[in-house]
Amino acid sequence: MNILLCDTQYTFFLYYLLIPFEEFQKTFFIFDVCFNPLIVRALENRGMACHQKTFFHLPLEKRPMARLENKKYLTKLLKEISDYFNGDVCIYGQDHIDIAEILWDEKIQNIPFILLEDGLGNYRTRKSLMKSGHGIFLRPSETFMGHNDRVQNIYLTGIWKIPNDLKKKVKILDIKDQWERKTDGEKQMFLDLYQLKHNILDILSQKTVCILSGAFSSFGIISAEEEICAYKKIISQFNPSDVYIKVHPTSYNIDFKKEFPEVLVFSSPAPFEVLYILIGNHMKTIVSIASTASMIVDEEVEQQFYDCEGNRIELKYPSNDLV
Repeated sequence: MNILLCDTQYTFFLYYLLIPFEEFQKTFFIFDVCFNPLIVRALENRGMACHQKTFFHLPLEKRPMARLENKKYLTKLLKEISDYFNGDVCIYGQDHIDIAEILWDEKIQNIPFILLEDGLGNYRTRKSLMKSGHGIFLRPSETFMGHNDRVQNIYLTGIWKIPNDLKKKVKILDIKDQWERKTDGEKQMFLDLYQLKHNILDILSQKTVCILSGAFSSFGIISAEEEICAYKKIISQFNPSDVYIKVHPTSYNIDFKKEFPEVLVFSSPAPFEVLYILIGNHMKTIVSIASTASMIVDEEVEQQFYDCEGNRIELKYPSNDLV
């Protein structure tokens, strides 16, 4: 039996690509708070086992204890699952999210753990991670992203240089190839989860410029007003009829359709990567402020990068130590 610890649509997509469909359906999904609850409900409606606890309704002072109780519950549950299946259990997912703290509990340390790519952070060296200080729990940040003995194997897409100390663990996942290995029915099930209907894809395929939004104001990096101004400045560089904005799955405090009525707004939490597989041959330009997703496009697609003020920049990806 498989268990997935996950908080991003992208990592969820990679798991779907990697795992045979029959095993995918039998997976126990544990989603952290950032994962879109609508997709959780869609999975449950298809009979799949999911767990997600959100704490936004609680007063701030009560959230740490609620998180701790949730982790204790999950540790106990995974131990029972492992015992029930006589140890034939494997955990997939991310090792740096809050809920992943349970992986280091001695009760379930015997359950194998396989790391899946979350983004450019998975290509950081230990040196780079050490500069980040400590994470959201007590484990040192330099042990995140597979730099620990708990992680046995790592699946990456190869979008960047792999740190030397991770190379023995890493297996490369070709997302286009894995998608083509799925049956038509399996592909349709995934599209249905995100309500990606063919008429919507046809409309998107008529656009040649895709702007990947971030979630900068949602995480307090800049204000919502500053983020809106940046996108307005970026949009002004193009013919609005050619443009659509792919809203970041965790962006929640900007009404894109209200703020940008002149362009098409695509607000589905579907990972951009599946859109690119389906309609990427129609894209001429992909625009982002800081998006790992933009790194998957072919050389034929022009990549444009902008700063948080909407100014065009020449982005040269830094070394792994500076990512």
